Amino acid sequence: MNQVQDNQTTMFETTLNYLDDYTPLWNGTPAFASAVTEAKTAVTAIRATSNVQETPTKGVTQDKGSARDQLEESTLYVGDQVAAWAATSSDLVMLAKVQLTKSMLDTVEGASLIQIAQRVYDLANNNVLALAGYGITPTDVSDLQAALISFTNRKTAPRTKIADRTGNTTTLAEQIPTTRAIFRNRLDKMMTKFRKTQPEFYAGYFTARIIVDHAATHKTVAKKNVTPTPPTPSPSTPASP
Repeated sequence: MNQVQDNQTTMFETTLNYLDDYTPLWNGTPAFASAVTEAKTAVTAIRATSNVQETPTKGVTQDKGSARDQLEESTLYVGDQVAAWAATSSDLVMLAKVQLTKSMLDTVEGASLIQIAQRVYDLANNNVLALAGYGITPTDVSDLQAALISFTNRKTAPRTKIADRTGNTTTLAEQIPTTRAIFRNRLDKMMTKFRKTQPEFYAGYFTARIIVDHAATHKTVAKKNVTPTPPTPSPSTPASP
């Protein structure tokens, strides 16, 4: 939610709070009461959308980074043992498939890392008995598979969150005009009957309907609270002898 949208929503809330203070004046008019209820529901939905939109994605990104670290570590450990076995067995084709380094795994794209890890897993899983002599256990192979699945699932999570937030931004841009229409086309119109019978209520309502730029207000207050720096006194002219 940007500042303009927040200012508009705050105006909606201020107006509804004002109407609540004068419920007996309008509660007997079904159309007015219905419009107030719809406006309250709409404002609640706006705030709910805003909360989802402003949910940070940092934690999701951190989870992805942790999953990648685990996958790299497991891939390198199992892959190096496969390489040692391939070298001992003079299997040059297999050896070429598992020539890995830590720096290489650190720098490859996520999709490439998944392909490398899958290749290492397939080789290890198909030769788990032969790799026992190199310290590789079925648990090591299972751990590699689990790390692969974990990273694959998290790989698109940050983008998904961003897409969700983008969708909520679009929804917010639609919700606010719809809510504004309830005030402008219904409540504002129905307030006309109070212009002469309840002039104070009428005037107060339209005062509440004024949108206040809260960001600008905060800046103005901050400026007023700044203690001005006193001017530097000019040097005094020495008295004539």
